[in-house]
Amino acid sequence: MNIKVEATLREKGKKSDLNNYRREGFIPAVIYGEGKVGINILLNKIDFMKNYKKSIGEVAFFDFDLSGKKISTFI
Repeated sequence: MNIKVEATLREKGKKSDLNNYRREGFIPAVIYGEGKVGINILLNKIDFMKNYKKSIGEVAFFDFDLSGKKISTFI
């Protein structure tokens, strides 16, 4: 099952910056890939958790939409 989630690019930040994002309702995350540089993103917490709960107990495949660029990954 592929789940589509909107994501926003973010700058690498300090712990205080990440905590501010969390207070505003976002989840700071990093997308890693073999031989690639990590991509720092922000996810809307409500949208992500709603979709993530659908996939509990199985591997979840996510398609992140970063300003029109699709990045597929799994959690």
